[in-house]
Amino acid sequence: MKTVQTLTSLHLSHHQRAQLIEHALAAYPFECCGLLLGRVRRGAAVVERVIPAANIAEGDRCKRFQVDWRTLLDAYRLARVEALEVFGSYHSHPEGPVRPSVLDEREALSGHVCVIVGPVLQAEPQCGAWVLSPMGTMTGIDVILSGDSEIATDADHV
Repeated sequence: MKTVQTLTSLHLSHHQRAQLIEHALAAYPFECCGLLLGRVRRGAAVVERVIPAANIAEGDRCKRFQVDWRTLLDAYRLARVEALEVFGSYHSHPEGPVRPSVLDEREALSGHVCVIVGPVLQAEPQCGAWVLSPMGTMTGIDVILSGDSEIATDADHV
């Protein structure tokens, strides 16, 4: 992972946001998880690919997740071929708030975007984005929704 600049926003399309929510609903009551691929420019992480993964966590998958390692390897291969970065991951909090849990904070990678979807059965589940700072604190970043046709254009200008 090359992302070392300070991230201030995550850009994703309405369709990509819907993908995250649909995955969270399908996985309920367990946490869903997956990876985010795209480009990072001037503090903005622009999602170009959402890669759903199986949650292979041992124990209570209602409160923890682990991305399947095969999906992780495939995502890095795809990123290399398409000149993208694997800059983040997403998971759901089926019943909980859209903020990092103690476990999320402990297992976060510095500079890596962590998107949380939840509460899943709410009328309109929310998507929050967080980044672990080099100082070790989780900081919320703006989630900016764009039309599907705007994403490719925005990626070139962000």
